[in-house]
Amino acid sequence: HSLQIPSAEQIQGLAPLSAGWQSQPETFDFWLEPSQISGTVPAELRGTFFRNGPGLTDVFGEKLAHPIDGDGMVCALTFLDGRVHFKSQYIQSKHRLQEQKAGRLLYSGQMGTKAQGASGYRDPSHTNSFYWAGKLLTCHEYVLPHVLDPSNLQTIGKDDLNGAISKVGSLSAHYRYDHVTDTLATVSFKLHPVKPIVCLLYTSPSPRDS
Repeated sequence: HSLQIPSAEQIQGLAPLSAGWQSQPETFDFWLEPSQISGTVPAELRGTFFRNGPGLTDVFGEKLAHPIDGDGMVCALTFLDGRVHFKSQYIQSKHRLQEQKAGRLLYSGQMGTKAQGASGYRDPSHTNSFYWAGKLLTCHEYVLPHVLDPSNLQTIGKDDLNGAISKVGSLSAHYRYDHVTDTLATVSFKLHPVKPIVCLLYTSPSPRDS
């Protein structure tokens, strides 16, 4: 079969679908107006939905090789008494704080971004976020998760779940929850130049029982 080259009109029609990959340097904190909501939010619906992902496609004007190398931004959508509140905040990882201070790209990315004189790899903590063992966690594949304050999304720091994952040094962003045993199961990939490791973790809400 011959390769079909999309037309300019077809490419333009896909533009709205790529909005999620656009850089967003700003953070937000606001209540949605009724005109911004389609339909009616049930008054009995209460709680907060957390989601994170890469928020930047460049670092001080230096284009990243792939959006997945971008810093993690966590968003919180809160439902209360028929109203909806949105808040977003960047995860204050070590590499982000250092780059913000230096005003330039310091760390390379796992997806091909190269930083001149790199100090190491980026830790975007942007692949998933979930609430577990009384903590709001944001995760990236190869490193320890960050803990955030769920009330304001401020970064508290890295966490090893009371030592449960200190030996592995990472918590996979990809997980499944077993509601029967109240257990979290994760599968992650630990980078190594010679022997990469697949890590399986089963943990209860009390990490000491992991």
